[in-house]
Amino acid sequence: MCKKDYMPEKGNIPSKGDFVCPSCGQKDKVIKSIRKLPEDRLLPTMPYAIEGYCSNCAGNGDETDLLGETVKKGKKTDHICNISKNNGKFFKRISPADLKQYQDAERRWEVEKDTLPYPQQKVQWGEKTKTHLIGHHYHYWHQMYNPRQLLCLSTLLRAINEEEGQVLREMLLTAFYQALRNHNMFLLLQFNSP
Repeated sequence: MCKKDYMPEKGNIPSKGDFVCPSCGQKDKVIKSIRKLPEDRLLPTMPYAIEGYCSNCAGNGDETDLLGETVKKGKKTDHICNISKNNGKFFKRISPADLKQYQDAERRWEVEKDTLPYPQQKVQWGEKTKTHLIGHHYHYWHQMYNPRQLLCLSTLLRAINEEEGQVLREMLLTAFYQALRNHNMFLLLQFNSP
């Protein structure tokens, strides 16, 4: 695990397509780094922080609960956000316990992946895919997700497929589609390049 401090306000992406190595400070192009790799390899990733949300830090005033009743917000938090004016979003350094949970999910994915539904098809060559996916060595759709995401999303899809009511199943699939869009490595990588 990297011991270098990470400044979320600054990040490590000074401009589009560039990254700054957190270890040596060298600025480089993402695509240049990818092209140095063999065609079947992706850029390596490493978890270093967990993003969270604190409703106490999100703003002032009262909140409304699910029943529409007003709830007073507390003044104290059980963590130090270290980020102001960020609508309650905060980052926490990844701990050994967090890393163990991730590794446990990776192992479980390897054991269960043959019984779970996930996209194993190759990405088809096209106007957008040739540069955005294939050009970055993403040749299969499942490569857009890390093992923990695949485990969670595939388990959820299996449960949705077991729903007997067609209308409810289609409603759940609509929500599932949004989960696919919002929980993939591309959303993470746009902020967390190597």
